Amino acid sequence: MLEAVDRPLDAFETLGVVHHALPVPSAETHDKGDEEPEGAADEVVSCGAAARVEALIENMGWQISDASPHRPALAESLAALSRLGTDYTADDLIPYARLATATADLDFAPFEGIEDRIALAERAVVLTVLFEPVVRLLRRLAQEDANHRRHDRSACRTGEQSAE
Repeated sequence: MLEAVDRPLDAFETLGVVHHALPVPSAETHDKGDEEPEGAADEVVSCGAAARVEALIENMGWQISDASPHRPALAESLAALSRLGTDYTADDLIPYARLATATADLDFAPFEGIEDRIALAERAVVLTVLFEPVVRLLRRLAQEDANHRRHDRSACRTGEQSAE
């Protein structure tokens, strides 16, 4: 991220450097340094997941750098899901990708007009690092509400137990 501050970058380049410098979320929970080499089946799963990521990016018309750390991270996450028997195709991911696009548009709106690279980089870090948990928690709250709506357990919403 210091590169974004030290070099004379425009807003696009500054946000790109910051975005790629931050920790990359992933579903993988083990240290890859301790990992045994992938077997043929795992390699097929990983290649399939990478192909789904590329298909999704193409279907969405997204402009994503080949060097983006988020491509392989998404492929790793999809491969981890596949190993657990939960496969998502590129088509399955499109509704989520559309929501992510809308969220990204909301995220970038406050950056308009910020010319100072340091202020821009700082704002991007705050938004990504500190606001990302807010977005994840909003999703969890919405999932809890969806569960209640689908199972008609309105008494549970307030934490009250029904007197039966």
